[in-house]
Amino acid sequence: MSKSFAKKYVSLSSSSSSSSLFSCCRDDDDEPSHKWHVYATGHSLGGALATLFALELSSSKLAKCGAISLTMYNFGSPRVGNKKFADVYNEVINYFTEDF
Repeated sequence: MSKSFAKKYVSLSSSSSSSSLFSCCRDDDDEPSHKWHVYATGHSLGGALATLFALELSSSKLAKCGAISLTMYNFGSPRVGNKKFADVYNEVINYFTEDF
């Protein structure tokens, strides 16, 4: 993964606005208090950041406890990671592609 993508993503994901999304399901909850459907989307650098966010969110406890479902639309993103990253991403994210 590009260091610049990782640095930008970390700066955005540690902001206070992202913490409200991640607080909807506490570690001791059996059932989530809210159910969210999240749309991650972006173009260019935003598409790269949406890719990282989609992988993190889909791998989170929130997704595993059923609090979050995710749809990701990506428009013209640069390559975010190497083949190993792509393999992990494709394993975690249910996806389909559509050519326009």
